[in-house]
Amino acid sequence: AAARISDGWSFGQAECSAMKRNPLLVSYDKLPESTKKSNRDTVIYAVKTIIGYGYHLKVPSRKRVKDDVTALSRAAAAQGASFCREFRGQLDNAITTGKWYYEVELKTHGFMRVGWATTKNVVNTMLGTDAHSFVFDGFLARKWHQGSETFGRTWQDGDVVGCLLDLDRS
Repeated sequence: AAARISDGWSFGQAECSAMKRNPLLVSYDKLPESTKKSNRDTVIYAVKTIIGYGYHLKVPSRKRVKDDVTALSRAAAAQGASFCREFRGQLDNAITTGKWYYEVELKTHGFMRVGWATTKNVVNTMLGTDAHSFVFDGFLARKWHQGSETFGRTWQDGDVVGCLLDLDRS
């Protein structure tokens, strides 16, 4: 809702894209129960699908995430990303050969990292800060692996980020 409001949208009795009006642009507690249920169901089905493909989702505690914030992450926090959650998918049997690719469509331009991690990556380590993960942070336009350096551009809502891994090359 905050993004829509900043884009000039406001509450209206009926949805009208031309006038930027939407009847659902209200606080969550004022949404119809059917809309709340639809939103919850969407998330539940997405999580079930991820688990169905053999992944495990582990969400770190809020305290651990805050304790892991690096100097650049603090800069991101000063720009509005005061809290970040991680979702790490881990296959029961890690891949060791082949070429692998996935894409992520960004629904927000906020603070997040997208990439790959080895089985040696420690769950309590922020992705990209050690030798076992390779990630891109489009909020800060930096690539991370044992530290960071400027790379690419900052991302925007709706961007698609592709991640390619070639395990056949040494």
